[in-house]
Amino acid sequence: MQDWVQSLKAAQDKDLRIARLQTQVDAVPVDKKNAQATLDDAEGAVNEAKKSLQDVEMAIKTLQMDVEDAENKRRDFETKSMMIKDNNDYKAAMHQIETVKEKVGRLEEQELQLMEQRDTARERLEAEKKRFDAVAKRTNQHIDDLERRLQACETQKATLVAQRDELLADVPQDVARMYERLLSSRLRAGREPIGFAPVVNNSCSCCHMEIPPQVRVNAMKGQKVNCPQCSVLLYVDDE
Repeated sequence: MQDWVQSLKAAQDKDLRIARLQTQVDAVPVDKKNAQATLDDAEGAVNEAKKSLQDVEMAIKTLQMDVEDAENKRRDFETKSMMIKDNNDYKAAMHQIETVKEKVGRLEEQELQLMEQRDTARERLEAEKKRFDAVAKRTNQHIDDLERRLQACETQKATLVAQRDELLADVPQDVARMYERLLSSRLRAGREPIGFAPVVNNSCSCCHMEIPPQVRVNAMKGQKVNCPQCSVLLYVDDE
């Protein structure tokens, strides 16, 4: 086996590792976005619970104002009734006072129901706040982990790129250029970065299609040959 074959095999091994690292690097922004979305959902739940509590408290204040207004009317009717001399007018005033009392009773009953809703809303808000705090803690930790992973991957990538460039320097320039073109083409297509594949059982190990005998012979001689089907460079391992 030609020395450059060994060098190109080693370079491709580096490229495969680089590609796997790049997949991890590319996943970091997506993972961050998903983590932030989870945190945003938790924050949205807190805001919704807070709004529900505010709505109930506002309804209670409105009812309390209605009760106060009704009580003022009742007191006004009672004061005026003390000066009424006509029996029929007096009965009418008493009816108005009872009507107002009934209204006050209904309003106070509604207020009690709203107060129960307020207690429930407060409990819900506290629960959502605790959930948000827990989610925020996990999210921040996760993002820190992602940043560390990103930094580690970038460091490993830089090391591997330097190593593969050094290995490619030992490969004939025309072979190295063709390998680089094949690699770039497959990466753009979202395929595994393989530009150099062994012949196995008279077939290309990349596309698994049978190759002509002369192509295999040329590959055994260490010549630059491509698979007629998938175009990858071919080599034959020493038997």
